[in-house]
Order: sequence, then structure tokens, then C-alpha cells
Amino acid sequence: MRSAHAEKPEDRSIEDTSIVERPQKFSEKQAEYLHAFSSSPFMSESALCREVGIRKQKLNRWKNTSVAFKKALAIEYRRSQLAANMNRRTAVNGMLKAIELAEDLRQPSSMISGWKEVARMCGYYEPDRREILLTTDSKALLEQIQTLPKAKLLAMWHEHESVEGEFEVIDERE
Repeated sequence: MRSAHAEKPEDRSIEDTSIVERPQKFSEKQAEYLHAFSSSPFMSESALCREVGIRKQKLNRWKNTSVAFKKALAIEYRRSQLAANMNRRTAVNGMLKAIELAEDLRQPSSMISGWKEVARMCGYYEPDRREILLTTDSKALLEQIQTLPKAKLLAMWHEHESVEGEFEVIDERE
């Protein structure tokens, strides 16, 4: 059997130069929120807002309007990730080790759950989005298709795979 063990963090310093610089122009409540976030970065935004005594709408307004606040929040978030040695790669590696352990213990439901989580993290559950744009050059092709006999169109239709999706006609004249 394999055993779980903690990995040594990669050789990255928390005192990185890109992380050290921090804008200093904040209101008292903004500074208080940043201090609360830096002391407990994995708390939810709602809990941090309650702790500081502000409404969530105010926090969202700060994020949307204050570039300095958004930058400081990103810096604190990056610091917490470095301190916890957490990134996408370590999360996926930890999940793969858990899947191996579940395989050794012969627990198929745990293995399936682990693989579902890995697939979700890698983005395999996102729908494929395809866009087809008909330009003015394509209008000639469209006219040519409209003049073809129905028998020829049916033969062409049977040769190719159909495309499912949502289509929107955009009229450039409007």
C-alpha cells in the first residue's frame, strides 16, 4: 500500500519582488478588509464582509472601481497560495494520488469521484462552442446553394454530419 505524505514546497520565496509591492491608498474599511483577507484568505467573501462590517455590494463596487484595491487583493491571494503551496498542478497531483490510493484499496466509487473532479478541474465538462460567421464573401456561396436542385442538396446533406447548436442571423443592414 502507498501512504500519503506531504510534499516539500517548490523553491519559491514568498518575498518575491512582484508580490512585495503593494499600493497604499485605501480607505479605513478597505485596509481593514485587506488585513482580514490576508489573515484568513480561505474564508468566504460573505464571512469576511461580516467580520469587517461592510455589505457585499460595497466589496463588489471596490473590486470594479478601484484598481489599487483589486491589485492588492490579487497580491494577498497570491501570497496565500504561495504560503499554502497551492496551485492547480498540486491540486491535480493530490487528486491523482488519492485516486491511486482508492485503486489500491479497491474502492471504485472513490476512484470515479476522483476522476470526475480531475475532469472538472481540467475543463472537460465545458461545452464546445463553435461559431460560424458568414461574411459578405459567403453570400455568393449562399446564393449558389439556394440555386442548387433539391436532389443535389439532399445528396450533399446525407454526405455530411449535421451540426447542432444555436444559430443567430445577424443583419448588417440594421
